[in-house]
Amino acid sequence: MISIEKSIVINKPVEQVFAFVTDASKAPSWQGSLESVEGRASMVGQQHTEVRKLLGRDVRTVVELTAYEPSARWAVKVVKGPVPYEIMVLFEPHDGGTRLTTRVKGEATGLFRGMEGIIKSQLEKSIEEDTSRLKRILEG
Repeated sequence: MISIEKSIVINKPVEQVFAFVTDASKAPSWQGSLESVEGRASMVGQQHTEVRKLLGRDVRTVVELTAYEPSARWAVKVVKGPVPYEIMVLFEPHDGGTRLTTRVKGEATGLFRGMEGIIKSQLEKSIEEDTSRLKRILEG
């Protein structure tokens, strides 16, 4: 089982951080492993496809939007892909800025099962790098 939680404070208002993070067209600019997003999920229950680099390979994953609470919470779950997982991002006001908390839960299956430790380590590193990049972009 993979379970990760990482937080970062971004010195921008919650509304601005939420709008940027939930805009799929902007996601490749701050998510290093994300090559592209096909489609758009703007309402709970809608799906889109993400193409990511995972362990040096292009991996296509279909995700479904499971929560969309403006300026508070956004979540997706994998409905088709090699590693079933759920991501929840929480947005909380913090000293005039935003505390962004990313939670990932999932379980590697099939060929990826034996690589769960490697996947978890890579995900932790990716979340830290991605949220740091997001902070730099938004804070200018």
